[in-house]
Amino acid sequence: MIAKRWTSLAGILALVLAAAVLGGCASTETKDTAVRDEHRRMMSLQKNAEAARTSSAPLKDLPEMDARALEQVGDNYVRQNNPSLAFVQYDKALAKDPKLESARYKRGMLLLSRGMNDEALKEFEDILSRSPKNALALEGRGRVHMAKNHFHAAMADFDSALAADPKLWQVHALRGYLHDQRKEHDRAIGEYEKAIGLQPESSLLFNNLGMSRYLKGDLKGAAEAYARAIQLDVNNRRAYNNLALVLYKLGHDDDALLAFKHGGDEAAAYNNMGCLYMADRKYEKARAAFEKAIGLRATYFARAQENLKKAESAITARPTVQ
Repeated sequence: MIAKRWTSLAGILALVLAAAVLGGCASTETKDTAVRDEHRRMMSLQKNAEAARTSSAPLKDLPEMDARALEQVGDNYVRQNNPSLAFVQYDKALAKDPKLESARYKRGMLLLSRGMNDEALKEFEDILSRSPKNALALEGRGRVHMAKNHFHAAMADFDSALAADPKLWQVHALRGYLHDQRKEHDRAIGEYEKAIGLQPESSLLFNNLGMSRYLKGDLKGAAEAYARAIQLDVNNRRAYNNLALVLYKLGHDDDALLAFKHGGDEAAAYNNMGCLYMADRKYEKARAAFEKAIGLRATYFARAQENLKKAESAITARPTVQ
């Protein structure tokens, strides 16, 4: 039962990182100053929580929580999307029981999600020094190597993690991401398909499968994957926008515009279409799209107006290419 709870929480913590790593756009690195500020904030929260515990009269009569109870409090904070307070509880749990591997893993994942790679690495290696085949710790260390752009070290840890636990779908997804970064799209597709075999209801995985197929040049296959991602999660805006791009490339402008609308709003959709037309030197269509964006939302005026000027300048400078 304890192992099952650990694995469940590991999935939640992994998804905190997956959104950044597998999304295909956002950087996983945090600026050094922000990292230091966050670390100080977490340490301050820890001190404040400890002061509150010792000074609060109603709590004096309550039995002191053991390490696992503190870990469970931290788990609840993770579910509530409050990683700073979760860190405090895991820290307290480890103060009581430094060998509590599940809490140490979770603390490592939280540190990693804040870009504190070296601190996270220490947590995972502490676990592996006692349990060298701990699949989650191997995955965690692989994530650190991945964040440091150490491809071969990351792959080696991911291989070991899968050997220890073949059901870690997140590891297949991470391997897929790494293969895409190296333009090894066939291998990436294979990894995403393995991940989907283990987690068939994941909209995120289908979105990333679509990205790999798109990068390979398989536009129809990409569209199918994005459509499945949307079917699984109608609020997956990234999948809508990715689908819109593919539909445009396939020559379905009206469908692309509709997908962009679902991925944002009408003004943003027209602005996006204008940008695509500009990239393809379809300047008349670009101008019409930017004018539509400006008319729909005043806050789009500055951005769309700048794009409109570029389109008009291009029209003046050269013949329209349709």
